[in-house]
Amino acid sequence: LQNKVKKAIAIFEYMYPNSVTEFVFDQSSAHGAFAKDALNAKEMNVRPGGKQWLMHNTFIPMDNPNPDLCGKPQAMVFPPDLPPHHPDFEFRGQVKGMQHILKEHGLISGADEPGKSNLDMLQESLRTDCCMQKMLANQQDFKDEKPLILILVEEAGHQCWILPKFHCELNPIEMYWGWMKACELKTICAFFCKTWHYMDAYRCESPTVISLSLTCSQKRSQRSSSQVCSQEV
Repeated sequence: LQNKVKKAIAIFEYMYPNSVTEFVFDQSSAHGAFAKDALNAKEMNVRPGGKQWLMHNTFIPMDNPNPDLCGKPQAMVFPPDLPPHHPDFEFRGQVKGMQHILKEHGLISGADEPGKSNLDMLQESLRTDCCMQKMLANQQDFKDEKPLILILVEEAGHQCWILPKFHCELNPIEMYWGWMKACELKTICAFFCKTWHYMDAYRCESPTVISLSLTCSQKRSQRSSSQVCSQEV
């Protein structure tokens, strides 16, 4: 997908030099994918190590409730040269989990997940501190991450819009497909019947029917070619 977007940008810039275009994408998994080193709480473990993304370093957001921590560098990986007496020596060179990052942000102090209570699922889903993942995802540096395709377009000097989920009325392509599907039922049935005839012919390996279908296809192709030639002349 990235290569296709790069080619599209190159074609546009060749045809319309010194111009800016706008790319519009729907909310598919491919269009909304992040870079492998992007800050993404969903790809983090609670504790260090294990299978989780190697994310780029960041800075503690300026809206952190602890003023002394605002703007300080935040490493996402333990240094590889930790001394043996360090409490995290066993995790040297490994990715920090959510628990360590939140502690270094000054947002939690204990080992348990924050904000756990007897609230029902609806109330808990509306909170921003119901779990470690949600707390971290609501940090400004995590919220500022952009999909990879959006970064690619903006770095080329163009504009990119990703449509919101579940709003097909904002997507002209969806309207086009809806219009295409609105043809009469008898037309669709005719196409299905024609397809079934071909399937029956191939299944029975009837030489007469197959040769007849091939002949019809060749005639249609010849007619199309002659029409194109006449138009060119």
